[in-house]
Amino acid sequence: MGGKTYMTIDGSTRESLTITYYFEEKKWEYVYHTAKRIDNSSNRPSQIENLYNRVDIALSKCEADSILSSWGL
Repeated sequence: MGGKTYMTIDGSTRESLTITYYFEEKKWEYVYHTAKRIDNSSNRPSQIENLYNRVDIALSKCEADSILSSWGL
């Protein structure tokens, strides 16, 4: 499985889109992956990796197409 991760427009977080086809059910699934910044007043290096929580959002085909278009794909 290959993939490419893109930065959000403001450059603050990475984002990706997973498009899956389920053959037995004959249906598509579109999931947008990004991260939400945690409100953390401490910026010590040991805590930098814990500043974001992963967020996965199920999308419609139209919403997935819009994201791909905004990425120039």
